[in-house]
Amino acid sequence: MKKILAAGLLILGMAGSAWPRTVEGIVAVVEGAPVTLSELNQFIARSSAVPNPSLPGPDDRKRWLEFLIEDRLIEKEAEKIGVTVSEPEVDQAITELLQANSLALPDLKNLLKERGLSEAEYRREISRELIRNRVLAREIQSRVFLSEDKVRTYYLENISRFSTPPQQRISQIFISRSRPQAEERLKKLERLLQEGKDFAELAREFSDDPSRQNGGDIGYFALSELKPELREALARLPLKKPSAPVRTEEGFHLLLVTGLKAGAPTPFAEVKSQVTEELYNREVDRGFRSWLEGIKSRAKIELKPEP
Repeated sequence: MKKILAAGLLILGMAGSAWPRTVEGIVAVVEGAPVTLSELNQFIARSSAVPNPSLPGPDDRKRWLEFLIEDRLIEKEAEKIGVTVSEPEVDQAITELLQANSLALPDLKNLLKERGLSEAEYRREISRELIRNRVLAREIQSRVFLSEDKVRTYYLENISRFSTPPQQRISQIFISRSRPQAEERLKKLERLLQEGKDFAELAREFSDDPSRQNGGDIGYFALSELKPELREALARLPLKKPSAPVRTEEGFHLLLVTGLKAGAPTPFAEVKSQVTEELYNREVDRGFRSWLEGIKSRAKIELKPEP
C-alpha cells in the first residue's frame, strides 16, 4: 500500500489543468489506441510536479512518452488478466493516504480544488495505481522466492553497506553565542589551550554544554551523525590535538578526538530483515523490467512526431 500512498501524493502535487485539453495531436498509437499530445503533457505535469531524482527532467519528452506507453500497456494487461479494483478498495486507499499524511477529507478536497483536479479524476488515478500494483503482485511478486543462502550471499557481496562506519570519541568545549562576552571568553580559552592546559579541566570550567561534567566527553560518533561544520573539522583533526574554534549558529565548538573505533560488519542476524527487503525489492524490480520488456516486444506501438 505504500506505493499507493506515494502515488496519491504525486496527484496532490500535480499542476492542475495548466495543460490545454484542446490540443489533441497524436504522439503515439498503442495497440490501436491513440496517445494524444494533451495526455502526454498532463502525464508529465502530474508525474514531475514532485521532485524525484529518479525521474527524467520535464524536457525529456521522449522518455516520458516511453513511461506513458508502458503505463498504457500495464493497464491493457490488467484488462486481459481480469484485474479490477472496487470502489470500497479505492475508498480504503484514500483513507490510508489521509491517515499517513495526517489529513482530513476536507483537506484533501481543498488540495484537489487548488490543483484544478476533480474528485472523480483523483479516484480514477488511485484506481489505476491500485490496479498496476495488483498486476505487479500477481505477475512478479508472487514469483520471487528468496532462500536463506541467497539472502546471506547478497549480504556478503554487499558487506560494506551493512557495516557500522568508523567512529571517533569526541570531547568538546562549547561557548554559547548567547553568553555575555562570548568572544572574549573564547579568546581566553584558546590562549589556555595553546599554553598546554588540560582540555578536560578547561571543559569543566568554560563549557556551556552539559558534557562539561564529564570533561567535555560526548562519546563515540560517526562523522555522518554530526553537523556539517563539525564533520569537516573532525575529518582532518589529528588524534588528541584540539581544533580551532568551529562556528555554528548556536556558538563556538572546540573539539578533541580522544579515541578511534574501526568500522565493523553488522552481524547477519541483526540486519537479515533489512537485507531480505533490499534483495526482494531488487528482484521484483528486475522481474518487472523483464516482464514489461516482454510485453513491449509483443505490442504494436507506433511513435509519431509531435505536432
